[in-house]
Amino acid sequence: MENLKIAATDFTPEVDFNFDSCSFCLSGVSRPENVSDFYNQIIDWLSDLEDHFSKISPAGSGLNKIWMEFRLTYFNSASSKLIIDILNHLKQFKTYGIDLEVSWYYDEGDEQMRDDGEELAEACDLEFYYYELSS
Repeated sequence: MENLKIAATDFTPEVDFNFDSCSFCLSGVSRPENVSDFYNQIIDWLSDLEDHFSKISPAGSGLNKIWMEFRLTYFNSASSKLIIDILNHLKQFKTYGIDLEVSWYYDEGDEQMRDDGEELAEACDLEFYYYELSS
């Protein structure tokens, strides 16, 4: 399975989904002009990954955890709906015996971004780990 790497723009986050290490990261700003076009390529990749896991035993391959990092500095409400879709896809991997760890990074003093992370965690019924980044 290929990694998914998309460079950041002024309107879209960097996407770094590494299959080999099962570490996935979204970082930067998320306010794409066409939010569905941008995020559907991530959701399609996750669907392909789920299809891959349905054909092999992840436990037999030594895979037991997915690390998802969010290092967003801003995201709009349209993006939040698709971020929830991503999280719900990732949550499905638990059915294959794969744990999920979600880390939410936010800039020092940006309590709104932390609150946004808490709302996403609640919407998906997932536990997030929060990390405040020093300036």
